[in-house]
Amino acid sequence: MEERTGTEQRPEDPPGSAGAQDVPEAPSASVACRTAVGGLCLLTVGAVLWLEALGPARWLPAWAEGLTGLRDMVESGLLLALVVALLAAVALNEYWFMARRMGVGLPRLLLVGAGVVLVLLLWAGWAAKSGALAVCPPQLRQPGTTATAAVCLAAFAMLSARVVQGRVGGSVTAAAMFALGLVYIPVALGFIGSIRTRWDVRGVLMFVTVCKSTDIGAYYAGKLIGGPRLAPHVSPKKTWAGAIGGTALATAVALTWGLAGLMPWLSAPQAVLYGALTGMVAILGDLAESLLKREAGVKDSGSLLPGAGGVLDMVDDVLFCAPFTYLFFCFTY
Repeated sequence: MEERTGTEQRPEDPPGSAGAQDVPEAPSASVACRTAVGGLCLLTVGAVLWLEALGPARWLPAWAEGLTGLRDMVESGLLLALVVALLAAVALNEYWFMARRMGVGLPRLLLVGAGVVLVLLLWAGWAAKSGALAVCPPQLRQPGTTATAAVCLAAFAMLSARVVQGRVGGSVTAAAMFALGLVYIPVALGFIGSIRTRWDVRGVLMFVTVCKSTDIGAYYAGKLIGGPRLAPHVSPKKTWAGAIGGTALATAVALTWGLAGLMPWLSAPQAVLYGALTGMVAILGDLAESLLKREAGVKDSGSLLPGAGGVLDMVDDVLFCAPFTYLFFCFTY
């Protein structure tokens, strides 16, 4: 696979596509289309979490019962881990495309493969550390150390490949983009596994509903109210009204969890604080991805989801909120 460095452009790239630039305006998706796609995604997530809550191990075939550790892995959240790994793979592929638009050539298979391995290693480490996954080797029961070592080895492998190939130009930028991609996507998504193993499916469900309610509230408040722009140089269509509406809805959803007692260790005031902070963190995550897209000169990270862009567009807030949620739950548990 040919890599590009510096400011070299592909023939099909529009002039000035590499590097920071104004993103060409494109027709906005209709509210109905965006709502339908978002609803379908939420239903899919809900179905996965519902299966996790039911215990998918009950549906294992008879021949699988003899496989060492398989039941433990399934009961420890293997299904959710595989779904998260798939999301990480697609999001990393979109990240690779944006890096290419910036003129940075990255090894695609190594980037995506390392991301999938990272998500699964983190899940296995958290599950084993909680005592739910006995088959995990003792050496992998420190997920933080494992993730650091895996990112380092993947980055060193990329640099070694460039040394063997004799590629010099743009190596520092490529190494930085490669390491950033692994931390930004699979390591951040890996915290979903830690939430699942420490606070069960309810913890993941609360995290997802509060985080994505920010996106929903911001979208509709911004559409209905409009007003001053939040960050016009980064994302011209985001407004202060949308940010306030998203944070308000996230706070309301979190308060509902607190009042309902669905997370008994989380008081109502703590739930309000979690909702408000998560709303702000989610908006920062959205703007951070907008910054990357603007640098790459693209409107969406991909076109997999009609009206909603790519997978990275759908999980940009999750990437920031997952590690934040883990830390918040740790301090309040």
